[in-house]
Amino acid sequence: LLIYRDGDPLAEIPALRAIARSADSLRDVATRLSVALSIDGASVRASESFAGSGANPARALPSFAVVLPGGARVAERLRRVARPAVFCRVADDAVWLDARTLADEDLAEVARAIRSALSY
Repeated sequence: LLIYRDGDPLAEIPALRAIARSADSLRDVATRLSVALSIDGASVRASESFAGSGANPARALPSFAVVLPGGARVAERLRRVARPAVFCRVADDAVWLDARTLADEDLAEVARAIRSALSY
């Protein structure tokens, strides 16, 4: 509560900062991740995310995601093989990596983990 009273909540509370990110910012992050991955068939698409992993399902937040071909097989590799583990969602037989929770300072490490996990 002191942060709300005396500080800068958007700068000091990571979850609030993620919720408040603009669609343009998220598109930029997703584009940079897609370029860093350089995976055939990858694309950046408009998406929706939800606060609290779906705890507030009535209010979707506009977002952007990197979409990779491969569906559940690729998602499993990202969860089990990537270090750090990369969590995603599967829809339409594709892996969706939402940009909302990806911090700028983590972009290179996440890209490296994904490339490493998918280089069979």
